[in-house]
Amino acid sequence: MKKLLQAAIASALPIALVVVMGSGVAWAKRASPVAVTATGSTVCNFFGRLVINPDNTVSISGNMFPHHGPTCSSQGGSRLWTGHMAATPALSTDTVTSLCSLVAGGTPPDVSGGAIRWSPAPRVTASTGVSLTGGSVSQVTVGSDTFLRITYSGESVASGSFANAGGGGLTVTSIYDMAGLSAACAGGPLTAIAFRGSITL
Repeated sequence: MKKLLQAAIASALPIALVVVMGSGVAWAKRASPVAVTATGSTVCNFFGRLVINPDNTVSISGNMFPHHGPTCSSQGGSRLWTGHMAATPALSTDTVTSLCSLVAGGTPPDVSGGAIRWSPAPRVTASTGVSLTGGSVSQVTVGSDTFLRITYSGESVASGSFANAGGGGLTVTSIYDMAGLSAACAGGPLTAIAFRGSITL
């Protein structure tokens, strides 16, 4: 009986070693995903906010995700799903007296230094140094309601995905109508304007 047990152990040992070594080899072959830098131009859904900061500078942040279609018109050779310009918003150096001045027809200041983190993050390079220039406001009527439209005619991305020296822009419309924004201004300082629209990179 003892000899039979020794023989069984001896025959099982090489198989166990192969299994352990085999899984070790498989694990060693796993590599980190290589990030792809998206190129070309694209138009993405953009849902975000224009915020006035305590020092009266303005920042623009937002998210890009599917809405009645894909997140962006082109993935630029990547497999991006969504984009987020929240942790590092685009920020102005110029100041405004209040966001109510924009509701009244004032000019939004240029913003720069934004960063878009694309997901899945390990697979798509971020877009850094996002700038928006040439801001203006207007009013647009949808049905019986009138909304604030914010437009930036210029855009650039310093490096990363969709890097460009200009040619894009931002066109967004306020979530709340002009009546709601005016009421907010009458009731106290307006600190943020929520919007939706598109950004062209």
